[in-house]
Amino acid sequence: MVSQLHTASLAIIVVFEIFASIFCLGRLASRFISIRAESWRGLMMWSDICMLIAWALSVGETVTMYKVTQLAHFGYKLVDAEKMPYNYREYSLVSFVNTLFYNPVLGLVKASMILLYLRLGGTKKGVRMGCYVLLFVVFGHAFGTTVADLLQCLPIRYNWDRPAMDLAAQNAVGANQPGLLPNRIPWPTGFKNGVYVTGGECFNLEYFLLITSGLSIFTDLLMLLIPIYMVYDLQLTPKKKVVVLIVLCMGLSVTAVGAARFQILYSGYQPNPNKDINFSIRSTISQIETDLALVTGCIPDLFPLVRRCFPNFLRSEPRVLPPNPYPYDSGSNSGLRNSTVSDSRRSSYSRRVKKILTPNTSKNMESIDEEMDIGHGMETFNWRGDNVRGAEVEVKGGADVEVFTVSEGADIDDVMGGNVNAIVKTTQFTVEEQDADSVYEHKWSNV
Repeated sequence: MVSQLHTASLAIIVVFEIFASIFCLGRLASRFISIRAESWRGLMMWSDICMLIAWALSVGETVTMYKVTQLAHFGYKLVDAEKMPYNYREYSLVSFVNTLFYNPVLGLVKASMILLYLRLGGTKKGVRMGCYVLLFVVFGHAFGTTVADLLQCLPIRYNWDRPAMDLAAQNAVGANQPGLLPNRIPWPTGFKNGVYVTGGECFNLEYFLLITSGLSIFTDLLMLLIPIYMVYDLQLTPKKKVVVLIVLCMGLSVTAVGAARFQILYSGYQPNPNKDINFSIRSTISQIETDLALVTGCIPDLFPLVRRCFPNFLRSEPRVLPPNPYPYDSGSNSGLRNSTVSDSRRSSYSRRVKKILTPNTSKNMESIDEEMDIGHGMETFNWRGDNVRGAEVEVKGGADVEVFTVSEGADIDDVMGGNVNAIVKTTQFTVEEQDADSVYEHKWSNV
């Protein structure tokens, strides 16, 4: 029986794609249960679109990588692989198509995460500017590397028809002399005047792969700075900060795999004669990296689904933060009214409470606004594991005639003198506080 890792390589390719697909489907399910159809727009919509396109491309990468592994007999010892049938043209064509998926998948996943950061912390100028710059860099890197992959050899057909095109070009000019190839390997024919004649041109693929891989790792590290800056000054417990940072910085695992891929690429171009690189699973590293990127990119959006299945996940004692950034609609017709009017017809007005035990300075108010917006963004993901939620305060206006004593009512009648259009100022009011779990009233008089 031939010793091989070929089956393990094929299994890794399939299992990681299934794993990534489960998380992408979970993200879709989480989105369906957490929002209404009409609210799927803006940054949320574009973040989901980027992730879905990346997922579709990853399926194409999986199919082609599976075929490449079969055609090249990756995982077998080299002495065994050389005895197996090998179709250079088919392998080169499928391998060329496979290279076109890698960079777009990673670029779209990174773009989706950047849009998530904008949703959570876009009110901070530093976060907003950093995200815009990174979006430009990420899309530029993904687009540039994809075009370069497509045009690595000209004409493009030279990528998979190299032997036939070289032979045709050599026959056309009578290049039939022996010589040494660029890798110092003796070759019996194809040279003319010491130059090997080719039917096309390709750039240095070794340098290209190493440079683009290094740039990808660099952008990964830059992206880790945004959630750290965004979370460090939030009014959260240390435990909660750690949880949020872990969720937002899970891309660090993708960076680690990217670094391993860089090392594998480098060692592949600096082969060890005593080591059989074909007898390994190293050919699956790109597939592992892209699928792991999909998994980590979907995790932050899975919290609504997790909370639906496990309501007490990461929860502790509730407490109240500054109010939600979405105010109630203001009512009208507040004024003197009789208590016999139904509650549904009572006039009311409400206001956001923004100044809570904080000096009224522009710097402090800006800080509070940013804190509330980021906090609300986290709340939409159900990330407030300590059951922290914004509270709304509704102040119902209009003095109720029943709150006055008989003597107070008589005094008011004397002052008004029968004028029904007169205005009575009172400090008697009702404050209604509402959170996500219950609605309750506290009545405060003569404040």
